[in-house]
Amino acid sequence: MITRPDISDYPEFQRKYIALVPDDVIPFLQEQKRMFLDYIVNLTDAQLDHKYADDKWTIRQVILHIIDTEQVFTYRTLAVSRGDTQNLSGFDQDIYIDNYNSAHLMQSYLHKFFAATRESFLTLEEGMQEADWNKVGNMSSYTMKLSAMPYMIAGHLDHHMNILKERY
Repeated sequence: MITRPDISDYPEFQRKYIALVPDDVIPFLQEQKRMFLDYIVNLTDAQLDHKYADDKWTIRQVILHIIDTEQVFTYRTLAVSRGDTQNLSGFDQDIYIDNYNSAHLMQSYLHKFFAATRESFLTLEEGMQEADWNKVGNMSSYTMKLSAMPYMIAGHLDHHMNILKERY
């Protein structure tokens, strides 16, 4: 069972994401998966290419950023749960997006890629024990209790969905 982490269990910059998530995080992640897949499947190519300002990402790039981030967070969860104590490197979201031409990624691919990525995390979570969630990992320039990770994953997606709804 995963319980909501204490604010001392993760860095301050993650508070805005984790605050978006209810206490019962796993059913929320499962429902969120269904919701986001429904969102993706209803996008046209023209919508995927839309951005609300010249210096902002397209919807396609936002979706890819969400997937990239979940993949990094899933790896970090795996590493820490298996006892890896090394400092897990950070990643620069802008470099990931700016150095990859995603224009060829169709809606069906993004749908499949997100589904597989979220399912990977949910499957990893399913095999973990309560003691695993109490482990603390070294993430880039901070430490974090592993129980914060599912909340961070869910909150990150909600954060971007709110932006997509408000600005796109």
